[in-house]
Amino acid sequence: MHTVVVGAGIVGLSSAYHLARRGATVAVLEKDGIGAGSTDRANGGIRAQFTSPVSVALSRESIAVWERFEAEFGVDIGYRRPGYLLLAREPETAEAFAETVALQRDLGVPAELLDADELGEYCAGLHADEFVAGTFCARDGFADPYLAMQGFAGAARGSGATIETKTPVTEIHREGERVVGVETPAGRHEADRVVNAAGPWAGRVA
Repeated sequence: MHTVVVGAGIVGLSSAYHLARRGATVAVLEKDGIGAGSTDRANGGIRAQFTSPVSVALSRESIAVWERFEAEFGVDIGYRRPGYLLLAREPETAEAFAETVALQRDLGVPAELLDADELGEYCAGLHADEFVAGTFCARDGFADPYLAMQGFAGAARGSGATIETKTPVTEIHREGERVVGVETPAGRHEADRVVNAAGPWAGRVA
């Protein structure tokens, strides 16, 4: 299966790696340099405190990737887990926190609902009297997205994928509803599948 991945950020390079190791022929096409879009601007936050069941489940799966990243890719991404403390000033927000913590715990995320008296125990110097409640998850943290992207880039190349920078996709070729390739200033790439990993530019690519 010939696959073109549009965008060489962390999402595109992760896609390229996982496709290539499963036997696909993969070409990553990037209009600028590797990681020059959203990845270069990301803060690297890794958390599972979300309100959507889908987002919680996806984050939980991604955390498993970050936990084994150094062992699998040989790259220390600076993964740290100081935990995330989210704060509520209004009772309505506190009520919503109670619902989301219950959801997160049902999905296996060890989030905690805190009352105002407990907040200072989690953040020294916090003006706790300004808040009515909070949530905390000790598993939340951060990593260096650029280092993670480099890990995926090396692994993608090692699995046979090619990465072409300064190569914008200018057109997607179709036969009926089927994608058959993409056009670039350097020529056409035949493709059975196209992965649109262009981040904020994905709508323009589509």
